Amino acid sequence: MNPSRRARPHGLLFTDLDGTLLDHHSYRPSDDAMCVVHTLHAHRVHTVPVSSKTAAEIEHLATSMTLEATVVAEGGGVVVRDGVRHVVGPSRPGLCELLDELRQAGWEVRGMSEMSIDEVCRRTGLAPEAARRATDRLASEPFVVTDDRSDASIGRLDAVVAPHGAAVTRGGR
Repeated sequence: MNPSRRARPHGLLFTDLDGTLLDHHSYRPSDDAMCVVHTLHAHRVHTVPVSSKTAAEIEHLATSMTLEATVVAEGGGVVVRDGVRHVVGPSRPGLCELLDELRQAGWEVRGMSEMSIDEVCRRTGLAPEAARRATDRLASEPFVVTDDRSDASIGRLDAVVAPHGAAVTRGGR
C-alpha cells in the first residue's frame, strides 16, 4: 500500500461514483472530478467511494483515480478495507435463495447470477470485462422482472423481501 495512504487523513469525503466522479454514460472520470480528487488527496482528505458497483469494479477504478483503500460497495452491502472484503447484511447466496422463493410465489424474476456474460452485456451496455466485474458480487443480486407487472405491483416486492433483511432498489440500467 502507498505510504501516503497510511497517513492519518485530515478529512474524509464520501461520494457516489456514477454521475458524480464518473460520467453517467461513459463510466469514465471527468477531468474536473479527477482534479478535485487529486487536490483533496494532496491535502490528505481521503475520497471514499460509496456505490452500488461491486468491489471488483471499484478496485479497478481506484488505482487510476487515487481513491482510498476503503470503499463501500454494493449499496453498502460490502465494505473493503485494505483489500479485505467484509459483507454487511444478507449475502448473495441468501439473496439468490430469496429469488427462488419469489419464483415459487409466482414472480417471474431472473437474477444476474443466472445470466451469461453476453446477456449481462446486452442488458447493461457493459463491455465483457466490465460485465465480469459487475457479476463479482458478495451482497447483492440484481434481477429483472420478466413479466408485464405494473410498477405498483413491482413496488410491493420490497414488502415481500423486507422480512428477509433485504430491500429492492430500482437501478438506472
